[in-house]
Amino acid sequence: MGVISGFLITFTLLIAISPAAAQSPISHAVVDGQFQVNGKAIPPGCLQRLMTGLNGDDVTAAVFLTRTDMRGCMAANVPSEIEDVIYEIIDNPAPSTYVVRVCEPVDGTMGRYCGSLLIAFKSRDYRKPNGQTVRVLAVEKLGEN
Repeated sequence: MGVISGFLITFTLLIAISPAAAQSPISHAVVDGQFQVNGKAIPPGCLQRLMTGLNGDDVTAAVFLTRTDMRGCMAANVPSEIEDVIYEIIDNPAPSTYVVRVCEPVDGTMGRYCGSLLIAFKSRDYRKPNGQTVRVLAVEKLGEN
């Protein structure tokens, strides 16, 4: 075995036993028409953050649901449970991909502002300041429907 092939085997083994590789993906579930992670409902406000604003601002592409080095949306200090925000799962066109209708209350005669979003749940590695990698779950906006 040459030096290069020995290096490749060692490198492959290091990758295979690294903490990030050893972590299993975090998954979501749909229970009674609502998204859940580890048996806890995802607050509608976490999905509401992905909506294009009533003023046309479309600035959020993804939301961390679980903890990175700090709190994710499901445990955030900023309330992710905005009163009267609701969502409905419309379609499941591909694994971990959904079309959802999210509605939030607004003042005035409109009463509610709704958006139809194409979203996907993604398990990803997040690098902490100490160099450790943790697996987190994010929900990404792929577009509007």
